[in-house]
Amino acid sequence: MCPRIAREFEGGRQAAYWKAQHGRAVERERCVSERIQDLEAQNRLRQQTIFGTSSEATVGADTPAEGGPRSAAAPPPLPGPTAGDTEPGQAHARSVAGR
Repeated sequence: MCPRIAREFEGGRQAAYWKAQHGRAVERERCVSERIQDLEAQNRLRQQTIFGTSSEATVGADTPAEGGPRSAAAPPPLPGPTAGDTEPGQAHARSVAGR
């Protein structure tokens, strides 16, 4: 090819090359952006699955937390039988005598 013709076409060739490179870069950027959105959605789903929703984590104002302080109007818990209260035969004898 003649050097003059090569010089005249060089600008057009470079423009086509860089236009193609730009198109490839835009496509890569689009793919990466979609992948990031997919991964962020998976991450949100897994966090919700593991940690639950925020409504489960809070206790309402009218509901006391378990083990928390009771209101003054609540009766104290009733004492239950303990290991040393009765001997094995005495509990049955009391229930029979009460009939």
